[in-house]
Amino acid sequence: RFFPSEFGNDVDRVHAVEPAKSAFETKANIRRAIEAEGIPYTYVASNYFAGYFLPTLAQPGQFAPPPPKDKVFIYGDGNPK
Repeated sequence: RFFPSEFGNDVDRVHAVEPAKSAFETKANIRRAIEAEGIPYTYVASNYFAGYFLPTLAQPGQFAPPPPKDKVFIYGDGNPK
């Protein structure tokens, strides 16, 4: 049984914008090729780990500064639009 080494969202169910959209389309195309060849497979969608993205407000990598801890500005009046 083949377990593709893809982690994160289920690329067949996510609606993303660029640049993630292109990456997800590539993964989806690989899935279709696996299925077309009749290879036994299992897809594991573990979703993203919030602990990785949350500290830097979804800016992955070591160079992204963390959000401020002493003062945060919230714009608007709090009413939904």
